[in-house]
Amino acid sequence: MKKLLTTLMSISLVSTIVTSSVVACKKNKDPEKTIVTTFKANPQKWLTSKSFSAEDINVLANTNANPLATDEYGRIYGDLFSFTNNNYSANAPYVGESSNKNKTWTYTLRNEASWSNYKGKFIRAITTEDFINTAKFVLNPENASELINIWKEFIVGANELYNEAKTNNSESFDVIFEKYSKNDRLGIKVGEGNKIIFNLTKSSPYFESLLTYSCFSPIPEEALQDSRLITDFRKGFYSGQFVPTDYKQDIYVVLDKNSNYHFKNKTDVDRVRMVFSQGSSSRERELYEAGTLDTFNLNSNDELGWKKYVGDPNETLKKDGVVKYTTSPDDAASWLMFYNYLDSDYTKGTNKNRGLRASRALQYKEVRKLIEAGLNRTDWATYYSKVYDGKNTNISSQLRNTFVPSDFVNFKGKNFLQYEVDALNDLKITMNDNKEVNETDLQDGGDFVRKLLTNSDDKNSDTYKNSFTKLLNTVKEIKSKDEALKDGEIVLISAKDPTSASSVGVYKSEMIAQFNELAKGVIKIEEKQAVDWNGYSDMLKNGDSDINFSSWSPDYQDPMTYLSTLKIDGDFDLYMRQQQLFKFEDFNSINTSETITANDAYKNLKQKNEEWFKEVVVEQNNKSELFESRFNYTKEVLNIDKNLDGEERIKSFAKLEAQSLYQDFVVMAFMRRSPKMTFTISKGEPFRLSRSAAGSSSFKFFNSVYKSNLLTYDEIEELRKIYENKKNEVLINPSTNRDSDIWS
Repeated sequence: MKKLLTTLMSISLVSTIVTSSVVACKKNKDPEKTIVTTFKANPQKWLTSKSFSAEDINVLANTNANPLATDEYGRIYGDLFSFTNNNYSANAPYVGESSNKNKTWTYTLRNEASWSNYKGKFIRAITTEDFINTAKFVLNPENASELINIWKEFIVGANELYNEAKTNNSESFDVIFEKYSKNDRLGIKVGEGNKIIFNLTKSSPYFESLLTYSCFSPIPEEALQDSRLITDFRKGFYSGQFVPTDYKQDIYVVLDKNSNYHFKNKTDVDRVRMVFSQGSSSRERELYEAGTLDTFNLNSNDELGWKKYVGDPNETLKKDGVVKYTTSPDDAASWLMFYNYLDSDYTKGTNKNRGLRASRALQYKEVRKLIEAGLNRTDWATYYSKVYDGKNTNISSQLRNTFVPSDFVNFKGKNFLQYEVDALNDLKITMNDNKEVNETDLQDGGDFVRKLLTNSDDKNSDTYKNSFTKLLNTVKEIKSKDEALKDGEIVLISAKDPTSASSVGVYKSEMIAQFNELAKGVIKIEEKQAVDWNGYSDMLKNGDSDINFSSWSPDYQDPMTYLSTLKIDGDFDLYMRQQQLFKFEDFNSINTSETITANDAYKNLKQKNEEWFKEVVVEQNNKSELFESRFNYTKEVLNIDKNLDGEERIKSFAKLEAQSLYQDFVVMAFMRRSPKMTFTISKGEPFRLSRSAAGSSSFKFFNSVYKSNLLTYDEIEELRKIYENKKNEVLINPSTNRDSDIWS
């Protein structure tokens, strides 16, 4: 859920140009313990129950506490909720109390948890009713909360309540909510003694990892009445370690320490000042050297800076202040390429013919296969990886061939990638020479889709060229038989992010240009640059772009956090627009019985919209292959999630992913978000912040310790050694190395 759309620049953890206006935020002189860093996209929403966008989480993770959080060792602890598990161990590393086969979870709200205003003034204590306020906000369709899918997936009665609120015109939302709440039909309720109880739709031993995210964080009652709490930071209620004392769009965000936060003494930083930045790869380093910033991430495309501070990434220069990280929270984040199956040019009538041609073309699997064989992902991904790849490598180490990362979950030593390899072979998805897939084929850093479709990952080889020509001829034949596609080149639009147009965007454009040369006369991808980041985001969300790129990182520690997004009504249908194409509201509205088939559901929809389907929807053998694929996928993924656990669960999920990526080619696995390693210079002591993939703790400055002078290389390595030893101890026994103030 979180980070559904991120800037292209965020992959390399780079921020760049800072406007000259930043000096305006220095009118209030920074306190001594101030960390000055950057942000790349303006926060749009200041209410946790409204947004899951990365630009919002970047700030809200620091201003609003979640029920739980993760520490620097990846261990979950209580933030708003206190630690109540008397049987805590490696086998039961939970903060709260679990029962009913991990379907019921009970927590106790801390007495010290409080709301503050943007100036840091105490407003009132947080109450258990504030968690119910979140339910009231998210489940009210009028609020269009971006968190609704996670509630519908996990909380008993949430789906039914939400659907009734959408269709019941005779009762107000408050009446409907009260009916569910009073009759114990909603899976969140207040218990005695400051307790919050969650009743879940399924067994979820990983539920606490979801509570480290903001989807169930409390909101004040005022947020239900005053929409300004969403858009105006000065109206907000804040419960975290910082409050946003100042914000200027495209200039800065100032976060000051919240003296009312229950763990206020655990952060030795008085202010975090975030400076808006965009631009070249060297600019952030230049700003650091000019004294404008004191924290920045080295960009491997800044040759001068890299040579000065890093050198060989495997045998680095021993520079003061430079910290090397070989793991990242973003290791679990995967970028995908999405196809928009209903272009807005058709629905809006702005260029109806082009929009129709684009929409119909992408519904053909053969067209999608051509695009995936023709786009050389390395052309783009090299921007992030070339410094690590070596001179004789033709394929970027940044490439990722799965959606769920290889080692995200495992069962008795067997990881997800290994299960997916088995699934591909069971499905008889083999190379052109009938060679079975092996682990090496699917691992990060290989170009599996090209090898699968053309039997070669070398774009210059005769094998590749001949295979691509066959794919191209197949599409030409399809064009000749489809009246809407017959004449001329099919033009597809791809939105261009203006914040990275002069840096990584150059590499992306080269990738597209190379594809256009290969597919000349048949398909052409045209980039259309938005005016600003918000305009770029709107292009993707509004169906103005046919070829879209976005990333996903996990909300919780289970493959369903990834695979649920690819449901026919999942989170990523925001970009794929299948609901608009096939004219349905959500999956429940078309999955009307346990026995209904994809064919039955399709016929029902078609009968209601005969003319629309005839013109827009591609049929082969009197059915839509796209609809059949996604209907069956959605039905099966929900069944797995509800009924399977252990090895069968992982095995079944792996099969569905394999089908989606390499049998149906519905989306394209593209690359990982993080490079192989990162290098940071900061006034904050290293190895103290969370680096967990799930949840939003990795965005926090909680537990920071400010250093007035940069640490020496030896001091950094000594801290690394201490940290790694303690982390290993925690892995063996999670009860070790606990802060008594937090674990209480």
